[in-house]
Amino acid sequence: MPVLWIGLVLLGVAGAADVISAVFRQNVQQRAVPDHLQGRLSGTFFAVVAGGPRLGDLETGIAAAIGGPEFAVWSGGLACVVGVGVLLWRVPELWADDGGGRPLSAADREEGWPRPSRSSTRASRCERRPALRWRPGPPGPR
Repeated sequence: MPVLWIGLVLLGVAGAADVISAVFRQNVQQRAVPDHLQGRLSGTFFAVVAGGPRLGDLETGIAAAIGGPEFAVWSGGLACVVGVGVLLWRVPELWADDGGGRPLSAADREEGWPRPSRSSTRASRCERRPALRWRPGPPGPR
């Protein structure tokens, strides 16, 4: 970047966009995933958030070694657009989502989905779940 302050402003904009993206990801996860799968999906999200940029760094390094920095920028952007296209082609439900969360099946409706929003319920998630109690078992491996 020929002018330092422009580069710093652009880095700030990119950082703000990353924070906003993280908020939206968490919101989608909290609204669309059943309570009993929240922990598993949180772990998966963490792996994606921690590993995804490293894969992007790898792609950028390889592309820059092959065709220079301009090629690295264009190939990364093109790979992102192609990846989104393939994802929408393979999972068309994502394209048809109306923003209200995941599509409901008949089984979901029988279980009481959609559940009330967390802000409208008086009991917290922990208070609604049955308590896990430790029960002594035989000593040794199980």
